[in-house]
Amino acid sequence: MMKQFDYTLKQNGYRFLSVRPEEARVYYRQIGNVVQVVTGVKCHDGFVLSTQLIERLQGSIKKLFSGADSAQFGILPMKDPIRVQQMVVLFTDQPNRERAVCGSIRGVWMIDTSVRQLLVYENQPADFYGLRGILEQMLIEEYTEPRMERERPSLSQRINYRLGYCNLALIAVNVIVFFILSWMGDTEDAYFMLEHGAMHPTLVIDGGEWYRLFTCMFLHFGFEHLLNNMIILACIGNYLERTMGHAKYVILYFIAGIIGNIGSLYVSVLSQELAVSAGASGAIFGVIGGLLWVVIRHKGHLENLSTKGLLIMIILSLYFGFTSSGVDNTAHVAGLIGGFVCAVILYRKSSRYRL
Repeated sequence: MMKQFDYTLKQNGYRFLSVRPEEARVYYRQIGNVVQVVTGVKCHDGFVLSTQLIERLQGSIKKLFSGADSAQFGILPMKDPIRVQQMVVLFTDQPNRERAVCGSIRGVWMIDTSVRQLLVYENQPADFYGLRGILEQMLIEEYTEPRMERERPSLSQRINYRLGYCNLALIAVNVIVFFILSWMGDTEDAYFMLEHGAMHPTLVIDGGEWYRLFTCMFLHFGFEHLLNNMIILACIGNYLERTMGHAKYVILYFIAGIIGNIGSLYVSVLSQELAVSAGASGAIFGVIGGLLWVVIRHKGHLENLSTKGLLIMIILSLYFGFTSSGVDNTAHVAGLIGGFVCAVILYRKSSRYRL
């Protein structure tokens, strides 16, 4: 029933806003200076519905759409003040249980899902900008399988959701660069890698070749080095790109990578342990740091990721780095911090609002 409700409102010009609690689905459209908001609430045995909850829901929605931040929802400014008009539609198979709410607060209709009937009590508005006719027609119509097929994402849409194209492009560039250099020479030879963009403190600081902070991110010492980095990037990069968006993901990746390389450069000069360095691990740790912030912003869970799982991953990755030889741990730590800070600056959680 909720899928049919979603489809019907969208077909009538309403836009969807994802909110919490999960039982509520908010739809809105603007006609002049009036924002018409319809909230569907799915009632079930484990969900406690009360007058106070509906009042709080309505108050939060009014504040959301009439406040200064309403432009982010596409609400256009008008000469006259924006007015928010609301209707709450309860979906239940036990109408007697929810009837008290409809009787005590205005602006609440109910749909008895067991008999597909709209219930509008005498104390409630008889209509809401034509919504009553829309819902009654919806309840008459069967929600047929072809319509559900049209609503279901296509194969290309599902692939587009799962595949981060920018992340895939970064992996492809790293792999292509590696195989080109492998064809030209030995990628485990430090001097060969220096000739093709690897980083060394003397060349960067004394020689002014600051571009190496960037180019060294695409170079890897041997196939195993490349494979380890690309597997991690393939596993985690898509999550962050889907959540942050393509442009912000790429910005975070490169900024974190450069911060990681700057941190490595600084510690190398300070300790006088001058070495040739290359690899995407600083940027990859930046992606992990960015994911950590995003998951924190999502109350500790994002898809199948959790704050605890990411922290364990970070601790283990750093542990293996510090207990292994030939690993640029400074770049890892600096990249991790850089990615976390970048995510704090760039990421704004706007897809779900707590009401």
